[in-house]
Amino acid sequence: PVPNAKVDFEGIYYETGGGSYGAIQGVDHLAVTDAKGEFVLTSEKTFASMGVTVEAHGLARQKYQRLEAGKMHELHLVKGNTVTDRMVGAGKPIANAEVGLVGANRSAEEFIGTFAATTDAAGRFVFPNLPPSEECFIYSHMCEAGANGGVVSWRKFSTGADATTTDLGDLVVQPAFRVSGRVVLSDGKPLPKGIRAMLSRNEAWDQLPNVPVAPDGSFAFDGVPPESVGVSVNVPGYCLSLQNPSLDRLNGFSIVGQVSGNIRGLVILEEPGQFKRDSSQPYKPDDMPCDKPLRGVTPERLTQ
Repeated sequence: PVPNAKVDFEGIYYETGGGSYGAIQGVDHLAVTDAKGEFVLTSEKTFASMGVTVEAHGLARQKYQRLEAGKMHELHLVKGNTVTDRMVGAGKPIANAEVGLVGANRSAEEFIGTFAATTDAAGRFVFPNLPPSEECFIYSHMCEAGANGGVVSWRKFSTGADATTTDLGDLVVQPAFRVSGRVVLSDGKPLPKGIRAMLSRNEAWDQLPNVPVAPDGSFAFDGVPPESVGVSVNVPGYCLSLQNPSLDRLNGFSIVGQVSGNIRGLVILEEPGQFKRDSSQPYKPDDMPCDKPLRGVTPERLTQ
């Protein structure tokens, strides 16, 4: 038996089909196993099955889906895989740097979550008890790029078998870049006060949130790695214009694209109303401009 294991509610599934995830009213969202390793999670509404995530000291975080209601289930935890590595820059170890790790599969039923570790004086770090045989991304955080002399771009790998150790070798710090520009409203009105911008990485679970946008619309992100990123700005009553060449036209929440150096003068155009897809141009996930250079609106378009 595994006592004192934390059991987190993940999702609930109904006999009629479909399911719900996250903070749902009337459902127990947390349980801790007793001395026998037993726990109970209940719901005010009838359900067919439930998904949970179990964490216990010295064992791998494990996700279990569609556990049938009203039955006793025996959940088997494993020790997991240990991943170790070293972070270096200019041939020297980097100490006291935070390294992130995240599951590559982001579906609600399969996502193993995020993990963090800190490098020691020799630049080494350890991720113990990772779920075995899972594809993951490993990286350093943008917010520490200045102190570390750069940033580690994401690397994809698979964790090893249970009760084994995987050494990934060195994570090498690369130069980080600055992405700067301005937000423009198509109706020529001034920006409201308190507007903020966010830059996120497409593969790494990492963001530069709450970056202030000045009254003239200018903004700047520092510590950006040479990879695909997304930039979003929330202006109440406005949405991203279809004229943005790097617009994520599937969702309309951000502009996306590759960064390969410093970007200056990135103009993001916002227009009144809510985002609507252009029905005359069918759009598929494969059409996302993630693999193209991150671009802003040109001066010619602003004058149209």
